[in-house]
Amino acid sequence: MNKLFFLIGIIFIASCTSDEERGLEELKRLCEKDAGVKIYKTAEADGYYDGYTDCHHCWQNLIEGPYRYIEFCNDKQRNSLAWIFPDVGCSRVSKVDRASGQCHAAIDKKVTSRKWTKYIEFSESSCIAIEPIGWPESEYGYELTRKEWWFDRNIRSKMIKSTGSIVNTKTGVVLGEGTGYSLFPKWFGSSRSRPLIHCGSYKVTGKNKIESITEGFIESILIPIKQ
Repeated sequence: MNKLFFLIGIIFIASCTSDEERGLEELKRLCEKDAGVKIYKTAEADGYYDGYTDCHHCWQNLIEGPYRYIEFCNDKQRNSLAWIFPDVGCSRVSKVDRASGQCHAAIDKKVTSRKWTKYIEFSESSCIAIEPIGWPESEYGYELTRKEWWFDRNIRSKMIKSTGSIVNTKTGVVLGEGTGYSLFPKWFGSSRSRPLIHCGSYKVTGKNKIESITEGFIESILIPIKQ
C-alpha cells in the first residue's frame, strides 16, 4: 500500500512539473512575440496623470524620479492611504520649495526620518505638497489594461497580459506602449500560490538576475523637462 501511495505521489509531482513546463514554454512564446516597449512618439513633460495606481508611492517616485508632479484620482476611500488622501477625489502630488510653506506634514515627517542620501539632499531645500484638483489637468496620462485567461483550469494556472500606455489626454493619441506577460501557477488543490513568473524572470531569460522588460518605460516616452 505504501508503495502504491509513493507511486501515485511520484506521478502527481511529475504531472505538476510537466504542467508548469508547458506554461513556461507558452510564457516564453508570448514574451518573444510582443513583450517590451514600443515608442510611437515622444514628448516633453514635467509630470503626468496616473490613471492606474492609487498613488501609494507617488511621493517616493517624485523624490527618486525626474518629474515635478503626478496627478491621480481616488474614487473610493482607501484606509491605508487615509493619512495622505483623506477625501475621495483628484489630487496633484508635487515637488515644491521648502520655503513655500506647502509641505505635507505627514509625508515630510517620513521623508526627513529616512537617512538615505537622496532623501537627505531632497529635504534640505524641497518637500512634497498635495493639492486637491477638480479633475486631472495633465496633457499626458498613464493607463494600464490587464487581460487574464486560464492556461490550465485543472491546476488553476493563469496567464496575465499587462499593457501600459502613455496617452495624450486631450486627443486620445497613444504615444507608446509597454507590454508584459506573467504566468500565475498554483498548487493543485491548494490556494497557496507559487511565485509569479514574468518575462524578466530568470526562468524565462536564463540569466541569474530578475529583469524588468519595461523599466524606464514612462521616462523613455515622456522626456522629463530639466528643472
